[in-house]
Amino acid sequence: MTEKKPFFDIFGDIAADFTLRRLLNGARVADMTLDAASRTLALELEAAEAFPPAAIAAAEALLAER
Repeated sequence: MTEKKPFFDIFGDIAADFTLRRLLNGARVADMTLDAASRTLALELEAAEAFPPAAIAAAEALLAER
């Protein structure tokens, strides 16, 4: 991915709670790799603050549902 895109430009339909939405609001997707065979998605995000482990788990769960 050559251009960094805001997280919600790519995943605008994610129904994150307020805390997770606040963290993701300024995050930009720096790299994204989709492996169709293993049905996995790897994201590299750049954000102003570190995500606590609970926020990472919540984001992973929301993306997995999508």
